[in-house]
Amino acid sequence: MIRHLSIKDAFKLFALRGSERIVHQSNLAKGKTRVSSESENELPGFSLSTFLRGHLSGHRKDEVWVSVDQGNITGLTTARCRRGPTSWAVQELVVLPGAEERCGDLLEVAANFAEEQGAERIFVRVPDVWRLLELTRRSGFLPCVRVLTLALIGRAALLGAPSVQSYHDRCENDTEHLFRIYCETTPAKARLGMGLTLQQWLDSQESSRRDVRELVVKHDQKPVAWLRLENRREYMEVQAMIDPRWTSGSQALVLLVLKLAGRKPVLWEVPAYQESLHLTLDQVGFQVSSSCQLMVKPLAVRITEPFTMPATV
Repeated sequence: MIRHLSIKDAFKLFALRGSERIVHQSNLAKGKTRVSSESENELPGFSLSTFLRGHLSGHRKDEVWVSVDQGNITGLTTARCRRGPTSWAVQELVVLPGAEERCGDLLEVAANFAEEQGAERIFVRVPDVWRLLELTRRSGFLPCVRVLTLALIGRAALLGAPSVQSYHDRCENDTEHLFRIYCETTPAKARLGMGLTLQQWLDSQESSRRDVRELVVKHDQKPVAWLRLENRREYMEVQAMIDPRWTSGSQALVLLVLKLAGRKPVLWEVPAYQESLHLTLDQVGFQVSSSCQLMVKPLAVRITEPFTMPATV
């Protein structure tokens, strides 16, 4: 049986302590900058105290479901709406060892709930582990893009790299410029999953939070790049998008991030198609720490207005 989490279930969650988080919003093991091979991913363990602090205190607005077998909790999943109502994302998926068959049921419940709220798609980030990817595929999720997480182990100088001319916090006027960069830099297969229209793309982006800063970089008075900086306690997590016509963009952007990060370790999420950025990060001293697949499940589009059609006689 799968049901929404209730207060009375809190103590039963002790059974999940230390279980592998099959899905986590960033798939990073507590900000560790340990370098691993791209085929190996260390799955972070489930922290009950962190979960209770975030969800039962009301700080997070996720929907939470648990799978129950003979009164015992065997799994848990959470999901939330992204920036707009047409896109949802699974934030967390945890099951007891040996109970991975419950993953499909938990993912299905989250997808059905999102569809009832009017969502057109639901995302999930799955570590590059074959058995986990296969479990997710069987639940109707399709691969969208592979994402590498690069960790800064040591710093090397970028000799002759230009500095950023100017940047500002993202505002509404930047939307069309950023959408153009998105269309020019993102492969068609990835855009099919993340959104083909301006509104779909906006809805599929991660929600803004107090610890997240989004910057737009300008060159020759035109927006040429976007940065998303998530300032965590132990490290800074980065995402970026760069106009391909800005020839020195990767180097200038990396220099800006290192300046803003100060002495904090930096974890940079790089989609596989951002080859130029990956190369620049490698030159500075970043190394692959983990990898995952962003997967998407298309949902039925609900018709909210009545329509007529000619009858067949």
